[in-house]
Amino acid sequence: MIERLASFCHRRRWTVLCAWLVVVIGVSVLAGAAGSHDADGGRLDGTDSDTAQQIVHREFPADDGSEATIVFYAADGVAAHRAAIDRFVASAGSLHGVTGMTTPFERPDHISADGRTAYVPVTLDQDLAGSADDPTGALRERAAAMQGQGVETELLGDAFTDGTVPASEAFGLLAAVFILLLAFGSIVAMGLPIVTAIAGIVTGLGGVTLWSHVVQTPSFTTQVASMIGIGVGIDYALFIVTRYRAARHRGLNGEQAIAEAFGTAGRAVTFAGCTVVISLLGMLLMGMSFFHGLAIGTSSAVLVAVIAAITLLPALLGFAGDRIDRLSLHRRHQPTGRETAWHRWSRLVQRNPKRFAVGGLVVLLAAATPVLSMRLATADPGNDP
Repeated sequence: MIERLASFCHRRRWTVLCAWLVVVIGVSVLAGAAGSHDADGGRLDGTDSDTAQQIVHREFPADDGSEATIVFYAADGVAAHRAAIDRFVASAGSLHGVTGMTTPFERPDHISADGRTAYVPVTLDQDLAGSADDPTGALRERAAAMQGQGVETELLGDAFTDGTVPASEAFGLLAAVFILLLAFGSIVAMGLPIVTAIAGIVTGLGGVTLWSHVVQTPSFTTQVASMIGIGVGIDYALFIVTRYRAARHRGLNGEQAIAEAFGTAGRAVTFAGCTVVISLLGMLLMGMSFFHGLAIGTSSAVLVAVIAAITLLPALLGFAGDRIDRLSLHRRHQPTGRETAWHRWSRLVQRNPKRFAVGGLVVLLAAATPVLSMRLATADPGNDP
């Protein structure tokens, strides 16, 4: 069945390509229009931490805010700048949305033993975050003015953290391009898995956005779906393209090579993808609602990657045709029947299985050694730059 579907897509390549363009653009437009509806505010319904947060909100409304810290440092001692620090605390404490500020000179435990560093805890109204009345901007300005008075200041806490999740997907794609160029030695052959993966991940991420309106979806689902989707998308296409090229090098025509590649690698890719989807959907059994969106979003991204591999890729292979090895970066493909370096390596491993098994195990254990000194803890401002 897989090979028949691939052969159909190979023959109707223009139709398949246009259909995929409509799907990619359509899902992207729908996702952009609908917007993301991720679970926000750090709420993870169904967890013990969420229950504790609700108790704090109900029983201690005065303390229900965003905790932040302002740190002062003076090389000649903060006591020499007491007047300036007290003025800063009085001015900052009068801002709308700021509560709980007390000068550090009333709390000796807030001053370091050498007298050079002091800190002030601050409670900010969470309801004002991101609004026009958000006091963080004014606090930054007042803190910056302290620099001219001989006092260094730092603002700590989530309210003052500008860090965002890095766009690691771009680095992943660049690394994949480099590795595929080394593996295939052809820009055309390299481009097919990349194009297939991009089409799959764009559609998959659009699906994650749409899913967020149906089930509770944590904000980090996009990053997880990107990581898994790009990985399996490139891997599945790479597997198939490798089989296709090998068949063409043996003299098979396009239709025959498609049938062989998808009758072997295509079946393996479909089975592997379904296994990953089922594994990810296993998160639905954990009994926490915020895992539902993560499970459905990531599994749907993998499913789209599989569909792209068995429909879009054969169409792209049809367009490549005999030009699959064009734009080669190194020597041409070795003649059929000549043993490659990888074949020779596999023979060597097979002749010495025990030695390589023990050697491989030693390498893995050495690589895993840092786990023994791993320190686990809850992230706090000490993790910030």
